[in-house]
Amino acid sequence: MVFFSNLFSRRQLRAVPASFQPSPAASSDPYLVSPRPLVLLADDELESLPQLEYIVPGMIPAGGFVVLVGAPGCGKTFLVLDIVMSVATGLPWHGRAVVQGPVVYVAGEGVRGLTSRIRAWKEEQAFAGRAGLFVLPQPTALTQPDEVARLIAAIGALPAPPVAVVIDTLARNMGEGDENSARDVARLTAGVDRIRHATGATVILVHHTGLKGERERGSSALRGNADTTMLLRGSRTGLVRLDCLKQKEDEPFASLALQLTKRGDSCVLLPAPPNTPVGPAVSPTELRALRALAAAMPNGLSYSAWGTACGAKGGAFDRITKAFVRDGLVAGGGGKGVPYVLTPLGVSAAA
Repeated sequence: MVFFSNLFSRRQLRAVPASFQPSPAASSDPYLVSPRPLVLLADDELESLPQLEYIVPGMIPAGGFVVLVGAPGCGKTFLVLDIVMSVATGLPWHGRAVVQGPVVYVAGEGVRGLTSRIRAWKEEQAFAGRAGLFVLPQPTALTQPDEVARLIAAIGALPAPPVAVVIDTLARNMGEGDENSARDVARLTAGVDRIRHATGATVILVHHTGLKGERERGSSALRGNADTTMLLRGSRTGLVRLDCLKQKEDEPFASLALQLTKRGDSCVLLPAPPNTPVGPAVSPTELRALRALAAAMPNGLSYSAWGTACGAKGGAFDRITKAFVRDGLVAGGGGKGVPYVLTPLGVSAAA
């Protein structure tokens, strides 16, 4: 799929100077950008097709469909912002050269946290000014042709076609579709393909994992349709690990460990030391506890006030607090009247 996307979309459609909008003749099939004749390629023509291109070498194919999955709170938005801010600015991503170009970010979960994260990234990279990231501060519905057309029209109004389009998250940008339905996932994929064909951009779809945290939630058709699937695992200590679950046209890339590190009122991702174990993930209950304590910083909370704030009690809450202190996420609480407070590591894990 990537080869043909590169051949037809990036080399032909991106040359259209005025607009990315579909032509009126496409109305008979709402998912077609424009009617095209079917093209049969001889075997020697297949051999002469251009080599697979990447916007991040070995990881993010140019013009492809990429799915990034991870548990809630594991750092998916931090990671995808880290990647696309490098793409938008042309700065290397953790030692990897990138293809520079504008990036569109569909913030289906809102923009409340994006501002501080972008500011922290620019501070870490000593970058000032406009990076080339364009944010849609509302969800769209990729299963609805008219909504896809509206998004393509908005993209077409940009001064230059984007290199990547981020959809964050699948659940917030699927309209009335059901992520467990292979039919609805096919409709979503058709919307993704329409964006790719109209703009030549890579589409990066952010999605949640299921209960066990090892695979994407919902229909397996999503991975079947994707060119690349990546899994992000978080941990109590702010370490995250990125694994490749699928790389359709190439070898899977090697796993990458990164460290969420506090910067200003947000966090940034920095390289982790080689062979660093990621450690146990933060459970939803633990994440609620960390965020309840974060909301009370810098003063912190007493044991009982903290339990009330996060809705936990009894032996389970006692085990959580002891584990946080043991792992260096929380300090204090050593005596009567001494509040619990987050350490810098805990602040990263709660982000």
